[in-house]
Amino acid sequence: MIQTLCLLGAILIAFLIGMFTSRKTSQEAGKVLDLSQKIKDNQAKSAIAQARVDAAMKEYQDALKKYDPNFHSDDDDGGKPTS
Repeated sequence: MIQTLCLLGAILIAFLIGMFTSRKTSQEAGKVLDLSQKIKDNQAKSAIAQARVDAAMKEYQDALKKYDPNFHSDDDDGGKPTS
């Protein structure tokens, strides 16, 4: 009788331990999925920001070419403007 009670107690303890460890694993998996989604969101935001910066840089370079077409060709003159 005592052996049966000890066996049932050990089974119950093993069941509880298994339940808590599986819950912890599922919570960690949920955190990983959440972090993966945040990374994807940040990458998308970064791509949008990079596209805006590229467009602004192109606009700036186009305006610079209109102002001084030889801007990059005079770099050997010590920084003196061509005009």
